[in-house]
Amino acid sequence: AHSTVVYSYDGDKQAFAGTATTPTSTTTTVSVNSFYSPSRNILCGASSGQIECFITQRDFAAPACDIGQPGFTMLLNAAGPTLVSGCAFDISIKYAQEAGVVDYGTTVDFGVGSCAVSEQGVRCVNADGHGFTLAKAAHTEF
Repeated sequence: AHSTVVYSYDGDKQAFAGTATTPTSTTTTVSVNSFYSPSRNILCGASSGQIECFITQRDFAAPACDIGQPGFTMLLNAAGPTLVSGCAFDISIKYAQEAGVVDYGTTVDFGVGSCAVSEQGVRCVNADGHGFTLAKAAHTEF
């Protein structure tokens, strides 16, 4: 958590006085099978040892989809690098039916990895440190 310093002017001392406060942590960890980001633009879920995240509105191009419905999906196994697909997978329908909306500051533990939700988007990582970030503006793999 970050400290916050609040300054106020003390007229008697003719000086500014500051007080530092450290807020309590606002991070919550939950274990669910699927979730929506607060904007409902990103849907993530896990099944068969894999995390999948789908995005509805995006400002970046997706690779071509030659096996089904076009979309944009990022996939992460328990180990190894992120896979990117230009297809929307049928499992997204199941996730959408089950998913609740989580708050910013929530980390979802899927067992095979976890996803942290912030105003900047969703960041998922697996046990060996591989993962991705996904937001309307961009995506990255690491």
